[in-house]
Amino acid sequence: MFISFFFSHWLGFVYGVMRSNSPITQRVFANATWLQRWSGITGLLGERPIIYEVLNPEQDHGEAQSVFVEVELKNGLGFYSGQLSQFAIVKDDEPHKPIYLIDVWFKKVRGDEYESIETDGVMIDLAEAATLLVKKVDAKADASAAEAQSSPTQEQIAELAHKFWVDAGCKDGTANEDWLRAEQQLRQQ
Repeated sequence: MFISFFFSHWLGFVYGVMRSNSPITQRVFANATWLQRWSGITGLLGERPIIYEVLNPEQDHGEAQSVFVEVELKNGLGFYSGQLSQFAIVKDDEPHKPIYLIDVWFKKVRGDEYESIETDGVMIDLAEAATLLVKKVDAKADASAAEAQSSPTQEQIAELAHKFWVDAGCKDGTANEDWLRAEQQLRQQ
Protein backbone atom coordinates (compact mmCIF):
# COMPACT_ATOMS: atom_id res chain seq x y z
CA MET A 1 0.00 0.00 0.00
CA PHE A 2 2.77 2.43 0.95
CA ILE A 3 4.73 1.63 -2.21
CA SER A 4 1.68 2.29 -4.39
CA PHE A 5 0.94 5.56 -2.57
CA PHE A 6 4.58 6.70 -2.85
CA PHE A 7 4.85 5.73 -6.51
CA SER A 8 1.62 7.51 -7.55
CA HIS A 9 2.66 10.69 -5.73
CA TRP A 10 6.13 10.53 -7.26
CA LEU A 11 4.61 10.20 -10.76
CA GLY A 12 2.29 13.14 -10.06
CA PHE A 13 5.25 15.23 -8.94
CA VAL A 14 7.31 14.33 -12.02
CA TYR A 15 4.36 15.07 -14.31
CA GLY A 16 3.78 18.43 -12.60
CA VAL A 17 7.43 19.38 -12.93
CA MET A 18 7.50 18.41 -16.60
CA ARG A 19 4.30 20.40 -17.33
CA SER A 20 5.45 23.58 -15.60
CA ASN A 21 6.81 26.34 -17.78
CA SER A 22 9.53 27.61 -15.50
CA PRO A 23 12.91 28.42 -17.09
CA ILE A 24 14.54 25.63 -15.06
CA THR A 25 12.22 22.87 -16.28
CA GLN A 26 12.36 24.15 -19.83
CA ARG A 27 16.15 24.03 -19.72
CA VAL A 28 16.31 20.59 -18.12
CA PHE A 29 13.60 18.91 -20.17
CA ALA A 30 13.52 20.79 -23.50
CA ASN A 31 16.22 18.61 -25.03
CA ALA A 32 15.88 15.67 -22.70
CA THR A 33 17.90 13.15 -24.69
CA TRP A 34 19.48 12.05 -21.42
CA LEU A 35 16.01 11.15 -20.07
CA GLN A 36 15.17 9.21 -23.22
CA ARG A 37 18.40 7.20 -23.00
CA TRP A 38 17.92 6.59 -19.26
CA SER A 39 14.20 5.79 -19.16
CA GLY A 40 12.94 5.45 -22.72
CA ILE A 41 10.59 8.44 -22.23
CA THR A 42 10.26 10.57 -25.34
CA GLY A 43 8.45 13.81 -25.88
CA LEU A 44 8.25 16.05 -22.84
CA LEU A 45 8.41 19.82 -23.19
CA GLY A 46 10.60 19.81 -26.29
CA GLU A 47 8.24 17.77 -28.44
CA ARG A 48 6.69 19.26 -31.56
CA PRO A 49 2.91 19.60 -31.81
CA ILE A 50 0.94 16.62 -33.12
CA ILE A 51 -0.46 18.64 -36.02
CA TYR A 52 3.10 19.62 -36.97
CA GLU A 53 4.07 15.94 -37.21
CA VAL A 54 0.98 15.19 -39.32
CA LEU A 55 1.64 18.03 -41.80
CA ASN A 56 5.45 17.91 -41.82
CA PRO A 57 6.62 17.18 -45.38
CA GLU A 58 9.81 15.42 -44.24
CA GLN A 59 9.96 11.74 -43.41
CA ASP A 60 12.01 10.44 -40.48
CA HIS A 61 15.02 9.86 -42.74
CA GLY A 62 14.87 13.42 -44.13
CA GLU A 63 13.40 12.81 -47.61
CA ALA A 64 10.77 15.29 -48.72
CA GLN A 65 7.18 14.33 -49.35
CA SER A 66 4.33 16.13 -51.04
CA VAL A 67 1.48 16.66 -48.58
CA PHE A 68 -2.09 16.85 -49.87
CA VAL A 69 -5.02 17.76 -47.64
CA GLU A 70 -8.78 17.91 -47.75
CA VAL A 71 -10.30 20.34 -45.25
CA GLU A 72 -13.99 20.23 -44.40
CA LEU A 73 -14.96 23.58 -42.91
CA LYS A 74 -17.36 23.91 -39.98
CA ASN A 75 -20.98 25.03 -40.41
CA GLY A 76 -21.27 23.50 -43.90
CA LEU A 77 -19.00 26.08 -45.54
CA GLY A 78 -17.61 23.49 -47.95
CA PHE A 79 -14.52 21.41 -48.67
CA TYR A 80 -11.11 22.58 -49.87
CA SER A 81 -8.55 20.20 -51.30
CA GLY A 82 -5.03 20.94 -52.44
CA GLN A 83 -1.30 20.59 -51.94
CA LEU A 84 0.06 21.94 -48.68
CA SER A 85 2.56 24.70 -49.38
CA GLN A 86 3.14 26.19 -45.92
CA PHE A 87 1.84 26.03 -42.38
CA ALA A 88 2.51 28.00 -39.19
CA ILE A 89 1.86 25.76 -36.21
CA VAL A 90 4.04 26.01 -33.13
CA LYS A 91 1.82 24.56 -30.37
CA ASP A 92 -1.21 22.26 -30.37
CA ASP A 93 -3.12 24.59 -28.06
CA GLU A 94 -2.81 27.65 -30.34
CA PRO A 95 -6.24 29.05 -31.23
CA HIS A 96 -5.29 29.59 -34.88
CA LYS A 97 -3.42 27.14 -37.10
CA PRO A 98 -3.08 28.62 -40.59
CA ILE A 99 -2.19 26.47 -43.59
CA TYR A 100 -1.62 27.58 -47.18
CA LEU A 101 -2.81 25.36 -50.04
CA ILE A 102 -1.84 25.55 -53.70
CA ASP A 103 -3.53 23.81 -56.66
CA VAL A 104 -6.80 24.27 -54.80
CA TRP A 105 -10.13 22.59 -55.51
CA PHE A 106 -13.50 23.29 -53.85
CA LYS A 107 -16.88 21.65 -53.43
CA LYS A 108 -19.88 22.77 -51.38
CA VAL A 109 -21.07 19.38 -50.09
CA ARG A 110 -19.49 15.95 -49.83
CA GLY A 111 -21.40 14.43 -52.78
CA ASP A 112 -20.45 17.21 -55.23
CA GLU A 113 -17.58 17.06 -57.70
CA TYR A 114 -14.55 19.20 -56.95
CA GLU A 115 -14.05 22.29 -59.11
CA SER A 116 -10.67 23.94 -59.61
CA ILE A 117 -10.26 27.41 -58.13
CA GLU A 118 -8.33 29.86 -60.29
CA THR A 119 -6.06 31.32 -57.60
CA ASP A 120 -2.44 31.20 -56.51
CA GLY A 121 -3.45 29.63 -53.21
CA VAL A 122 -5.82 29.65 -50.26
CA MET A 123 -5.05 30.32 -46.59
CA ILE A 124 -7.22 28.24 -44.24
CA ASP A 125 -7.35 28.42 -40.46
CA LEU A 126 -7.62 24.88 -39.08
CA ALA A 127 -9.58 26.33 -36.14
CA GLU A 128 -12.43 26.56 -38.67
CA ALA A 129 -12.00 22.95 -39.84
CA ALA A 130 -14.41 20.16 -38.94
CA THR A 131 -12.18 17.43 -40.46
CA LEU A 132 -8.73 17.25 -41.97
CA LEU A 133 -7.67 14.42 -44.28
CA VAL A 134 -3.94 14.17 -45.02
CA LYS A 135 -2.18 12.20 -47.77
CA LYS A 136 1.62 12.16 -48.01
CA VAL A 137 3.27 11.12 -51.27
CA ASP A 138 6.97 10.55 -51.82
CA ALA A 139 8.12 13.68 -53.68
CA LYS A 140 10.37 11.71 -56.05
CA ALA A 141 7.55 9.33 -56.98
CA ASP A 142 5.16 12.28 -57.32
CA ALA A 143 7.59 14.13 -59.65
CA SER A 144 8.23 11.05 -61.80
CA ALA A 145 4.49 10.36 -62.06
CA ALA A 146 3.86 13.95 -63.15
CA GLU A 147 6.70 13.70 -65.67
CA ALA A 148 5.34 10.43 -67.02
CA GLN A 149 1.90 11.98 -67.30
CA SER A 150 3.25 14.98 -69.23
CA SER A 151 5.48 12.89 -71.52
CA PRO A 152 3.70 11.88 -74.71
CA THR A 153 3.62 8.21 -75.69
CA GLN A 154 5.32 6.89 -78.83
CA GLU A 155 1.89 6.23 -80.34
CA GLN A 156 0.76 9.83 -79.76
CA ILE A 157 3.93 11.21 -81.33
CA ALA A 158 3.69 8.83 -84.30
CA GLU A 159 0.04 9.71 -84.92
CA LEU A 160 0.69 13.46 -84.89
CA ALA A 161 3.89 13.13 -86.97
CA HIS A 162 1.92 11.14 -89.55
CA LYS A 163 -0.71 13.91 -89.64
CA PHE A 164 2.02 16.52 -90.21
CA TRP A 165 3.48 14.38 -93.02
CA VAL A 166 0.07 13.99 -94.71
CA ASP A 167 -0.74 17.70 -94.29
CA ALA A 168 2.60 18.58 -95.97
CA GLY A 169 1.75 16.47 -99.05
CA CYS A 170 3.55 13.23 -98.04
CA LYS A 171 7.01 14.61 -98.88
CA ASP A 172 9.96 12.23 -98.53
CA GLY A 173 12.73 13.02 -96.06
CA THR A 174 10.66 14.90 -93.45
CA ALA A 175 10.16 12.04 -90.98
CA ASN A 176 12.66 13.33 -88.37
CA GLU A 177 11.38 16.91 -88.59
CA ASP A 178 7.75 15.74 -88.32
CA TRP A 179 8.60 13.51 -85.35
CA LEU A 180 10.45 16.28 -83.46
CA ARG A 181 7.70 18.82 -84.21
CA ALA A 182 5.01 16.39 -82.99
CA GLU A 183 6.96 15.57 -79.83
CA GLN A 184 7.50 19.25 -79.05
CA GLN A 185 3.86 20.14 -79.63
CA LEU A 186 2.60 17.30 -77.42
CA ARG A 187 4.97 18.26 -74.58
CA GLN A 188 3.69 21.82 -74.67
CA GLN A 189 0.07 20.73 -74.24
